[in-house]
Amino acid sequence: MTEPTLLVLGCSAQQLPVIDAAHQRGLRVVGIDPDPEAAGATVVDSFVVADLGDHEACLATAMRARPAGVLTFAADYPVPMVARIAEQLNLVGPSQATARAMTDKLAMRSRLAAAGLATPRFAPVTGPDDVAVFGRPAVIKPTQASGSRGVAAVDGRDPSSLIDAARAESADGKALIEEYVPGPEVSIEAVTIGGRTTILAMTDKLTSGPPDFVELGHTQPSRLTERSGELAALTTKTLCALGLRSGPSHTEIRLGPRGPVVIEAAARFGGGCIASHLLPIAAHIQAADVAVTMALGGTGQVEPSIGGGAAVRFLTPRGGVVRSIAGLDEVRGWSGVVEAVVEVAVGDRVGPMRSARDRVGYVVASGPTAAEAGLLADRAAASITIETSPRS
Repeated sequence: MTEPTLLVLGCSAQQLPVIDAAHQRGLRVVGIDPDPEAAGATVVDSFVVADLGDHEACLATAMRARPAGVLTFAADYPVPMVARIAEQLNLVGPSQATARAMTDKLAMRSRLAAAGLATPRFAPVTGPDDVAVFGRPAVIKPTQASGSRGVAAVDGRDPSSLIDAARAESADGKALIEEYVPGPEVSIEAVTIGGRTTILAMTDKLTSGPPDFVELGHTQPSRLTERSGELAALTTKTLCALGLRSGPSHTEIRLGPRGPVVIEAAARFGGGCIASHLLPIAAHIQAADVAVTMALGGTGQVEPSIGGGAAVRFLTPRGGVVRSIAGLDEVRGWSGVVEAVVEVAVGDRVGPMRSARDRVGYVVASGPTAAEAGLLADRAAASITIETSPRS
């Protein structure tokens, strides 16, 4: 008897946990990724190089594989294709309307505003006149992108260049402008089953702030315990408004001067080590296994438990050519350091820190509390020295 197949869209390093979880169940894994050297290319049982927006290529692969399930673990771009394949092969997945609403920021904002939920004031933007009319403080974003790519505060820079940069990063070539909401940001991991949502964990986010808002770290559980009920209720209403009936989700909420405001909501688990590392440590939830279960039609019903604290801090050296790397082996030997990774080598070029793709590694730490895990992760990241010199 041939083992069932799982189709995984995206084979980057952040997808490895679901590939491993599927293999542990005895599933055959077929992966699709545009990068022939993707981290999962040699790990899956069958690998296809294709753009994850290429419906013809992806559907042809799915028709050949005849999978029992299709998913992406922690990436936005493949979500609409997951929905299209799931619909055409009668598999579990978000509807195409929901996938669009949860990957297109203009559609998302419109849905949430129509439902009366707190969301930043927003508008499509095509030129500097739109920026002038909208006013400040404001942020320009691609309508379809993730990982802070193309996101920039409206400041003294030429607005046309900011718009062009955002459009260049957007899958549909469009951009929007939205009100900048100051305040701490929390992300919420959840699973929805038959329209009923269970909150798994809340995570505090650390960013570089304006002008580029690059994520520098995450700490779990959130310190904002007194707001957990309010944040859970807003998350549930958000997912309902966006039409998510079944599957994992990652919602980002900022606590602004007027109260909690929904910044983003995604139909997949959180990246940046949130689902792969922090959830298992701080909430005793194996998110990858949950994602595979749900893709195969299982309930994925889980109850979070109190574990301890977990934190990740990303390595963000100055742009230039890497001249030396020190401290990595020492940090890996520290008690409480779960994982330390440097993704560059001497001689590599490092770009300026403008989005998540410019980060060059990370440190994950655990501790009795979130605060202790965060302090250890901070100290460990600071102890890994990546020296660069200006680009030649």
